[in-house]
Amino acid sequence: RQGSTSAPKGVVITHGNLLHQLKLSREALGMDEHSKGVLWVPQYHDMGLIGGILNALGGNLSLTLFSPLDFIKRPALWFELMDQLGATHTAAPNFAYELALRKTTAAQRAQWDLSSLQVMMSAAEPVRAHTTRRFLEAFAVTGLKPEAYQPAYGLAEHTVAVSFSGGALCQIDKHELEVNRKVRVSEEAERGSVELVGSGSWSSDVRVKIVDPETSTECPEDEVGEVWVDSPSKAAGYWKQEEANARSFSAKLLGDERHRYLRTGDLGFVRDEQLYICGRIKDMLILAGRNLYPQDVEDCVQLADDELKPGGVACFAVEVQAGERVEEKLVLLAEVRNRRATHSELRALAQKLQTAVLQSQQTACHAIVLAPVGTVLKTTSGKVRRQACRRLWLDGSLADGALYVLQPDASSSPQPELQSNASQSSVSRRQGPLSKRAATMRQIAAQLLNLPDAEAVDVHAPLTEQGMGSLTAVEFCQEYEKKSGEELSISRFFNELSIHALSLALEGEPR
Repeated sequence: RQGSTSAPKGVVITHGNLLHQLKLSREALGMDEHSKGVLWVPQYHDMGLIGGILNALGGNLSLTLFSPLDFIKRPALWFELMDQLGATHTAAPNFAYELALRKTTAAQRAQWDLSSLQVMMSAAEPVRAHTTRRFLEAFAVTGLKPEAYQPAYGLAEHTVAVSFSGGALCQIDKHELEVNRKVRVSEEAERGSVELVGSGSWSSDVRVKIVDPETSTECPEDEVGEVWVDSPSKAAGYWKQEEANARSFSAKLLGDERHRYLRTGDLGFVRDEQLYICGRIKDMLILAGRNLYPQDVEDCVQLADDELKPGGVACFAVEVQAGERVEEKLVLLAEVRNRRATHSELRALAQKLQTAVLQSQQTACHAIVLAPVGTVLKTTSGKVRRQACRRLWLDGSLADGALYVLQPDASSSPQPELQSNASQSSVSRRQGPLSKRAATMRQIAAQLLNLPDAEAVDVHAPLTEQGMGSLTAVEFCQEYEKKSGEELSISRFFNELSIHALSLALEGEPR
């Protein structure tokens, strides 16, 4: 199944699709009866189901599975298992390698032997050059071979994988890429450049074309276009979605009547037989390895409060610098009908929307913009122009015209001038003396939220309203247990939410 909860799209995968993918994996990743896989990616993710479980059932490797929650709680478990079992294959999204960098120590890495790994795949979300470089440097002591770290590219509509065995780095002029969709390579890292990681190459029975999505003509080598794919792995289509199938699964290249291509919705280019992915045409949100449909987020927000104008909600992802790493985070734009709402009323509404998104989608908003009616840009047919709204956020004009901006994670914001808005929504009351429990929690929260000091954390406000999502919440509970020796379950966290409520709930419980 691939799609939103409001309009689900089942992807029709045939036995032929699966057999072709198993063949691709075996040949491209060097799998055989002696291969040993270790995987925590869940079975409802195509990487976990097809790339892991079905490869094992198909005889490509033996597989050891463990819970993704156990990985998030203790990333070292992943490496301990690979060391103990002599693993040859594993895979994970980019965020997992960032988490491993933060949550393992140099002493731990020195004890692990990962020299048996032939393939450590990075896929399912954008692969970061900075992550790649830092991970390989930090884990060199384990004997991990640099060539084993292999970015790849795929999507559910192509069963799973399109290209394998990437890793080449390419320095591109950022302005040319974003404005003119041209690939101008720079030998040296320059100001205004962006470094992209190659997602590998493809087998002879897979056709990959870079196409101008407006004219359906193939792009020259130095131009960015939409990635089109045709192969035996191309799915049969969406379940009972004839119009979508004609648009997405039967695209014709101008002058080529023979092939029918899958339009991936991803932008990329090919250089030296490597596929580089550099953006998306489609509005899919990829946050911490999860694919979220923007209409799902927008629908849950629309239902959260009657003050919002019907159809006046848009969401999009932005890249945010968090310490040494770059993350994609969610920005929500909502039109408010009452222009005379007070500051406190707008703040309460923004916090209400933050909670609604967290409960519905298990992710926190990096920023919530409450704006006058007419702010959300739309097409002439009334469709939300999410990427156009995103550009307004990035250039600052969206915030300039806003009624209110809730930005809990202001310390990592690309808009420094918005910190005054965020400060009004953070610590606004006297907090009084803290118990030892609360002080410990406050320190941990400040660290995980990338805040300058513990004083910036409001102990009475829900941590979710201060920018803490579900992944960070698991880290919060784990760090508290480590520092205090006192168990704090994730269910307890979501029942209590604020540091004050959590510390009171733990009072009197046996240590």
